[in-house]
Amino acid sequence: RVRTLDGLYLTQPVAFSDIIVDEKIIQFLEYLRTGEVVSISSQGFLIDPRKSRNTPINDMLIEFSKFTKYGYGANYTINRLIYYAYALYQENELEMVMIEIKKIAQIIYNLFLLSKEDLEFIEGVKGMSVEGIDEDVCESVLSNVFNIYKRVCDHPRPIVTDKVH
Repeated sequence: RVRTLDGLYLTQPVAFSDIIVDEKIIQFLEYLRTGEVVSISSQGFLIDPRKSRNTPINDMLIEFSKFTKYGYGANYTINRLIYYAYALYQENELEMVMIEIKKIAQIIYNLFLLSKEDLEFIEGVKGMSVEGIDEDVCESVLSNVFNIYKRVCDHPRPIVTDKVH
């Protein structure tokens, strides 16, 4: 906590997922908007296909969300980041979408022992500039990150590491 913003600077842009909102506030705002009481914890972070722009990246975000829907820990965190990326994608905020994808890549890098090729790709994603990102780049990176995560999770005995970065 700080008392003044004088002299305060950020080393990275603030991402959508950096903002933490209490579930009760979300429920209250949803109630004001719709008149219905909802519980996020019982529904998870749902992606609303009605807002879909019907593009390959949209389909990948939904597929990634389904793949990480159950479980705790890394899956829960990745699912939240996918939810944020989806919401940002609907607003055409591609640079912010890439920031969320980079966070997912960092989680995968920190948690799992990866093949040399996968490790090189993830390290490349972590070092990517987000300026001037277009939909094709987002689609390609998201597809590859998803395939790496799926390969690791589909392995009968994924190797979890204790790397901290």
